Amino acid sequence: MARIALGHTGRNVFEPPLTVILMFSLLLMSAFIRVVQSLIDATHYTLWNCVSQVFQILNFVVFSASYILILIRHRVDGVQVRYSVIQEMTVTII
Repeated sequence: MARIALGHTGRNVFEPPLTVILMFSLLLMSAFIRVVQSLIDATHYTLWNCVSQVFQILNFVVFSASYILILIRHRVDGVQVRYSVIQEMTVTII
């Protein structure tokens, strides 16, 4: 989603915001804790799942905070979009 959001808003996908590094680090730590720590210490399986979920939530918060402005603003390259998603949904519903 990080790369697609940049590309569809006319931004350079090869120079993402610095928060992308933090997002992928949180995602990697979450996956590591969920898989590896649960295998190493199965007696605390629920604890490791909860810790993993906290990292997932933090990841989503960082993504939302850093990408909300990118997603609600106009394209930076000046290309006009013909229809917005809301207009498309309105047309298909009616």
